[in-house]
Order: sequence, then structure tokens, then C-alpha cells
Amino acid sequence: MKDKIGTFAKGKNVVMGAYAPYYDLLMKILTLGREKELRHTELDIVKISEGNNVLEIGCGTGTLSLLAKDRTGTSGKVCGIDAAPEMVQRAKKKVNKNKKNVEFQVGDISNIPYEGDTFDVVMCSFMIFHISSEKREKGFKEIFRVLKSNGTLVIVDTIKEEGINILDNSMKPLFSEIERGFKKTGILSPQLAFIRGTAKKSV
Repeated sequence: MKDKIGTFAKGKNVVMGAYAPYYDLLMKILTLGREKELRHTELDIVKISEGNNVLEIGCGTGTLSLLAKDRTGTSGKVCGIDAAPEMVQRAKKKVNKNKKNVEFQVGDISNIPYEGDTFDVVMCSFMIFHISSEKREKGFKEIFRVLKSNGTLVIVDTIKEEGINILDNSMKPLFSEIERGFKKTGILSPQLAFIRGTAKKSV
């Protein structure tokens, strides 16, 4: 069953590896050269603090994770996973170029390659509806597992109210203090939708 929301093809397990060589150029075109500004707006929504351990799921070529490292500082850790090896390879090249301590590896949202209670923040942007609803449900359970107690999951996308409602319903069994909203990034830029939930874990 497909989720009929947003402007992308929904409900499919889309691996973007074939687009890796063109991904950064495509983002530059789609954002009219303002990708860095868009990414900083995402990070403002995510609310990363110095010292946080952060995981990005669906990291692509690593732009957002690299910028997140500036906010965690040296005392925090940033990791990124993507299902496409081609994307991860390009992200690692950016690490070498930018000399930042960010870890990238191939990984899937339904089987996150980290131990439980590892991260303060998990962030996903523009990817959660490129997978099936079944994988998404498994992914939320995995995200809850790797988050520390009181850690937060933040999803950012260019979806409409219907998409936010779908995520809200999927997150409620696991996450509390759910916050949702929209943020305009500029006259010519897309409106960003976001939803945030907290992982409350019993000791």
C-alpha cells in the first residue's frame, strides 16, 4: 500500500545510489544554490547541542552530517548511514576534504548498525517516505532502540499535513512529547515540515 502524500513517489524502497555522482549538483539546482542555508535551517529545527551524539539516517553524500559536527563540537559525535554504498563513498571523501571527525557507513533504517542507547539525536530528512510503510515501522523501533532515554527523533521533509499525520500515528506507540510544524525557508525555497518525538525509556 502506498502513501499518497507529497510530491515524490511514495511507498517504495528507493536506493539512490545511481544518483550519487549527480546528487550534490542536483541539490544545488533544486535549492537555487542555497543548499547550505537549507541545511542550517534543518539543523535549527533539529536543535543539536554541544556534546550531543547524533545519527543521521539517509545521509546521502553527508552534507547535513558534516554541518551538524560544527554544532556538536569536539565533545560530540556525528554518524551517518545510508543504504547506498555510492552515497557513503562520496560522504567519506567529503570527510577527508573537510577534515572533520564524522563517521559514515552503509546502513539501513530497519537494521541500524549501532548499539542501543547510543545517540541523543536521530535525524532523517527527505527520505522517510522513500521506503515502504512496513520498513518505516521497523525503522521507528530501531531508532527508539539506539536513542538514549529522553533522546529525540526529528524528521524533516517537504510533505503536507497528511504526511505529518501518518508519521504522528506511527510514532505515537514509541515516542512521547510529539511536536510538529512547518517552517518556511525563503520565498523561492520549499516549506519544510517537521515532526519531533522523545524516547522515554523506563530505567
